[in-house]
Amino acid sequence: MNIRIIDNEEDFIVIKTDWDRLAQDMISFNKFEWTHIWWKHFKEGNDLSILVAEKDGKTVGIAPLYVRNINVFKFLSFKKVTFLGGKISDYLDFLIQQDENRESTFVALLDYVLNKFSFDILELKQINSDYPNFDLWQKYSKKLGLKFIDYGIFSKCHILRLNKFDSYDEYFNQLGKNHKKSIKLRQNKVKKEFKNVEYTFKSDITPEDIRIIADINIKRQKFLIEKGKEDRFCYFTDLQEKNFISDYFCNSNSDSKMLAYLKCDDKVIAYNLILVNDKGLCYWNGAFDTDYEVYSPSKLLFNELIKYSYENNYEYFDFMRGSDPFKLQWTNDITTNYILSKKNFRAELAYLFKFGLLRPLVDKFRSTSIKSSLDEGGIHDS
Repeated sequence: MNIRIIDNEEDFIVIKTDWDRLAQDMISFNKFEWTHIWWKHFKEGNDLSILVAEKDGKTVGIAPLYVRNINVFKFLSFKKVTFLGGKISDYLDFLIQQDENRESTFVALLDYVLNKFSFDILELKQINSDYPNFDLWQKYSKKLGLKFIDYGIFSKCHILRLNKFDSYDEYFNQLGKNHKKSIKLRQNKVKKEFKNVEYTFKSDITPEDIRIIADINIKRQKFLIEKGKEDRFCYFTDLQEKNFISDYFCNSNSDSKMLAYLKCDDKVIAYNLILVNDKGLCYWNGAFDTDYEVYSPSKLLFNELIKYSYENNYEYFDFMRGSDPFKLQWTNDITTNYILSKKNFRAELAYLFKFGLLRPLVDKFRSTSIKSSLDEGGIHDS
């Protein structure tokens, strides 16, 4: 088996067909389009390092990697090998042809990373327990003495397996008594208090849509911080992340994404950004206008999205990573994200100092930075 490395964008584009063939049964985070657009926005100062495994002239595996060049305390530099897609991608993995050679392909890719790459830190996040190579990550992390643990607060991923029920009605009827009652009360309340209640599902997402949802998201972030909840992240306060969202959701293949709105008297009061594939829908990002909190608009929108999923014969609705309590009310299955890591002694010391001894200061700085961005009205430059 031959392993070659792709370190330039011209060769990156050339492997698009093989990439999507190997990622055929995976979701948007693993497809070429998502990864290529992500790299366009996050490549600065970093090194593309994609591995391609070839057998008998055919591509049988791809390790979608890059080297992130990072500085700690400005004067210490480190090389971190990690997945393309970064923290905004919920599930990541090697892309491997699932046949009798998959283990040898996996071993060849991992061996190349461990023995041919020069790095201070190896950090492969978001390896999901439901993905086809998970058993190999378990086997070889143990065999090679690599750290392989669940991904902390974001490790649990809640999924609704739609095919466990014959219809939306059967699914709805088995929901918790209080949950069903709450949905019906809010449905009646919005119908009574607004002349027009509209649920919109659109794939032709525009820059104006991104502006609308960014405003809603930032407004809710301010609302939560005022309540003392400072642990919720917001993609729209980071310029790179906001620009990636606009680029991917406005310009990519319309079949791969959807924006769901709840509108009351023509005003958007809740939204969900959805990633779409052949078998299911994935809830990636959403928020509601806090002025309308009394109507539980996100709850109403999720209910309609699940109904839409049944109407379109999808197999699952994935709420993605994060153990937010509301997800438990809708779902019937859980998967887990893991992180595989290895650090040299120098990197271990730096991490211990920054995230151990100085953790309170790091958290305080992060909170202050978020508040500062929100006070300026968020980020709307493109």
